[in-house]
Amino acid sequence: MIEMNINKNQILGIAGLLFSLFYIILSFNIMKPPGLTQDILGSRAFPIGTGILMGLCSLGIIFVPVPREEEDESVGVQGIQQLLPYVLIILLYILLLPILGTIIATTLFMFVMMNRMSKKHFGKDLIIAASISLFLWFIFSFVLKIPLPTSLMGVI
Repeated sequence: MIEMNINKNQILGIAGLLFSLFYIILSFNIMKPPGLTQDILGSRAFPIGTGILMGLCSLGIIFVPVPREEEDESVGVQGIQQLLPYVLIILLYILLLPILGTIIATTLFMFVMMNRMSKKHFGKDLIIAASISLFLWFIFSFVLKIPLPTSLMGVI
């Protein structure tokens, strides 16, 4: 009789793979915008690509062996307590985005996250966060022509 040992990562990988397949199937239901004849997938391209990448990552989680020291690792209350500030920061970002606008909210979000995750280099972190926010705003606004949320006063 063959004994199969399935660890938590493999269960998570299988769940991720099933979710990605479901996501890809639903992505094909997105309607093509009228008048777009050059793009084969139209507005479906990004969701389908995201689903494919999610599926590939799930396959990696399924088949990459878990090192011995991580096999019995459990999250527990301490892990949830460590994760909670990040979840709250993300929720605060979602709430402040329409109020502060894309550039200010994203700069603040990235600045706070960088300070939580690494050494406190306030000046350097602020410059990096602002640069990335401005770069993303430029790409979305001028290259992709996708409007991003502005603040309540109309400022980006």
